[in-house]
Amino acid sequence: MKILLISNMYPSKSQQGYGSFVQKIESLLSFYGNYKFKKIVIKGRGKSILHKSLKYIILYFKILLNYWGKYEFIYIHYPLHVAWLINILRRLNSKQTIILNYHGSDLFNRGWHTNILSRYTSTLTKHAEIIIVPSLFLKTELEKRKLITNNVYIYPSGGIDTEKFVPQKKHFQNKIIHVGYVGRIEPFKGWIEFLKSIQLTLNKIDLKTSMVGYGADIKQLQNEIKNHNLDNKIDFRGYYDKNELVNYYNEIDILIFSSQLPESLGLVGIEALACGTPVIATNIGAIPSYISHGKNGFLVEKGNILEISKFIIHYSTLSSEEKIQIRKNCIDTAVHFSSKKVTLNLINFLNEYHSQYR
Repeated sequence: MKILLISNMYPSKSQQGYGSFVQKIESLLSFYGNYKFKKIVIKGRGKSILHKSLKYIILYFKILLNYWGKYEFIYIHYPLHVAWLINILRRLNSKQTIILNYHGSDLFNRGWHTNILSRYTSTLTKHAEIIIVPSLFLKTELEKRKLITNNVYIYPSGGIDTEKFVPQKKHFQNKIIHVGYVGRIEPFKGWIEFLKSIQLTLNKIDLKTSMVGYGADIKQLQNEIKNHNLDNKIDFRGYYDKNELVNYYNEIDILIFSSQLPESLGLVGIEALACGTPVIATNIGAIPSYISHGKNGFLVEKGNILEISKFIIHYSTLSSEEKIQIRKNCIDTAVHFSSKKVTLNLINFLNEYHSQYR
């Protein structure tokens, strides 16, 4: 099956996390479904407004050249910035089967330019044959905006590799609790709340803390650590690849996932669960769909650093038997997000749709 893949976000050598979901889904569909992809993508962020503009001009030109090819599907990720052009091309050629994959940021980001572009996205969404979303939460958001179609498929962003993200041996006799953070160091991703909750907890229990991530706020993070005399308390380790993350999730005792935005899924939390590591997470977006309070982690209200600190302390008081049971619950939850399982289900859906309607 041939697919034309369109995305304004795709990883580059220097920015491996940029649009990583797109590359991941492409790889999974190629591996399990033997799909062949023609890619029209923007690799990496633009360095300036002029550079970004040039990238988009090239993207639009390539779409114009390749849209007329023989493809079973035209698969569009983050449709906001290309919807206007696809709407025009669809009027000229309505035979192409359009898949729109929303990831969350393309629905929630708002500004004067996105408000204008979203009008075109609304039109395209209503006429697209298939909509893919990472969670029931995002499907509900589409329903609220009256953008829903009959063929909305929930595919959790490629899931997780449950053969890679696995629990390692862990001893629960150690009284020092290692609290970790994994995520982008950017506004509203929760790194500030992480720092503040750690400050509240440091003098109450034996605590070890570390952070893994990358992003625009790294200098601000480093300044905050220095200004609050946390240099010897918080170990900031920078970017980790997937192999390093497996070891990190197993190294820490509990993950803080304190996002201030309504996560459309939040694979970071699921990766931690797969390694048997419980998660203290914000009770917003899709997070409550897999974090069960008191069973595989704890849910806190947005921005409530007192609650985060309370549950760190609470976890430290649990017996080894209680921690082992939570660990088992974590692993049992993550099984449902196996990359192989969720991708094969998506492939069956796409194949059945193509055979039925085309």
